Amino acid sequence: QIRGSAYPDFISGMTNYITYKGFELSFFIYARVGQTIGKATPLLFGRYHDVAVNYWTPTNTDAIYPRPLSGVADTYMSSLGYQKGSFVKVRNISLKYNLPKKVLSKAGISDLALKVQVLNPFLFTKAVNVDPDILNPNGTKSLVVGVNVGF
Repeated sequence: QIRGSAYPDFISGMTNYITYKGFELSFFIYARVGQTIGKATPLLFGRYHDVAVNYWTPTNTDAIYPRPLSGVADTYMSSLGYQKGSFVKVRNISLKYNLPKKVLSKAGISDLALKVQVLNPFLFTKAVNVDPDILNPNGTKSLVVGVNVGF
């Protein structure tokens, strides 16, 4: 039985630029909806790459996975390796301040801008233990700080 597709039903993105009195704010939001992705499925030996696993126990009967080494789990394990991969992600937020040229001309500088940029700060998804955008359990986040100077 086909339970999903690796291809999303739709892909969307939005970029916005806002400027006000020397400040420039921009952000990029990206979304993919309707695809099925793989997940870090445990091998039922108790732990898998330190991923928190919702195993069945006598006190946790609503678990996703059967108890480790249960004997019957290996038969159906491949069916547990897929999940919904829809997500909305803020890929980029950038804030830049351009100092006034009136102030800079006294120092012999034509342009001076201070910039802070955050890459991949927010991810909204129901996918477990993986970033569905890059299929990496850790995801990637970066902070970039810079100065642009023109003479």
